[in-house]
Amino acid sequence: MLAIAPLLLGLLIQPHATGSMSRPLRVIGVHMAELVTPSTIADVKRAFEANINKAGVVPMSVQAFVNEVASSSVTALATPGYTYTRVFGLGLVSLCDEFLFEARDDASRDDIRDSLCKALGYEPSAVVSDAESLLQAIEGRSEDELLDTLDDFKLIAGLEKPLKYTYTLGAGLIVLMRKAGLEPDGSAEGAEGTTIERWCARLNLPCARTLSRDYAYYQAQVDKAQQVKDMFAQMKGATDRRLAAQAEKEEAIAAGVPRELMT
Repeated sequence: MLAIAPLLLGLLIQPHATGSMSRPLRVIGVHMAELVTPSTIADVKRAFEANINKAGVVPMSVQAFVNEVASSSVTALATPGYTYTRVFGLGLVSLCDEFLFEARDDASRDDIRDSLCKALGYEPSAVVSDAESLLQAIEGRSEDELLDTLDDFKLIAGLEKPLKYTYTLGAGLIVLMRKAGLEPDGSAEGAEGTTIERWCARLNLPCARTLSRDYAYYQAQVDKAQQVKDMFAQMKGATDRRLAAQAEKEEAIAAGVPRELMT
């Protein structure tokens, strides 16, 4: 049964084209996390491996997840004039929260996330802070208030060229839609189109169809990931019960209980 986990989790992020990060990057506006030296995709992978401290052996599914996120992100980062926003940071953190459950423990999970941030050229603590502050910033705001007043959205909408779409950016947008009480693929009363279509139009993002497709894909992968989580929980429960029974038996033997009285 364990063999299905890498298969499922390896497909969590859709494949994206790879590219070089040889061009300099500029970061403007409400940028919160500092972007450091750009790299090629090969450099990103090497940096990720070099930055792993506490995670130990990284499961195959986690490595596949990291590789796909890195590939998607590097393609965008390589675009001249690419701009970081907290929406990207929120997407990165939320994807890690959702799909790094095969990590050994919380410390390993955080280490994998931090290593991925560093490999992409971002300070991990700043990215996490960006995600938290963005969620706080949208509290109590209506959809129109978000689209009209959120600094991150004003930055995205005001760019001379549309911001390069990545799965990670899309994940951040989906989180914000849901936090605002909106169904990404649903429509609001009196509004035209789905939430995804409305937001992409307001933010000058020509990626509504891609984001809609990725959202449907994401939902399917979340369901599959939950099946894997449930399987792991059942296996852990069975192991815990077996170990508890063994420990109880050993205690009984140590106490001198005759073996024939043990059930």
